[in-house]
Amino acid sequence: MVRRRPRTAPRRPVAPVGARSPGRRRRASAPTSPHAQPSAVVAPADWWARIQEAVGTLAALGSLAVLGFTWLSLQQVDNEQALIRNEHALTREGQVTDRYNAAVGNIGDDSLEVRLGGIYAL
Repeated sequence: MVRRRPRTAPRRPVAPVGARSPGRRRRASAPTSPHAQPSAVVAPADWWARIQEAVGTLAALGSLAVLGFTWLSLQQVDNEQALIRNEHALTREGQVTDRYNAAVGNIGDDSLEVRLGGIYAL
């Protein structure tokens, strides 16, 4: 009987094209000094982390902006309500003054009933 070899996937090359010759090892990386500048090449995972941080920062800034605009609009409403209260107080004060003047004018009238009405109004 003939023995069949199982089919396997073709072998991949052990080293990429342009690899070091056999027997030569990669040198250990030199210790970095604290003043060394970071490399400009960033791994894709780092880019994803940076994008996530940027989105989170933008969301936080947007929330702060919304809170600020809400606070400003509430302050504006409070100011408008204060103006309305002041106008209401002025109107009421004017009505009291008009009634007082009318009552004093009624006291100076010749008719007894009108003078009594002025006294009661005061």
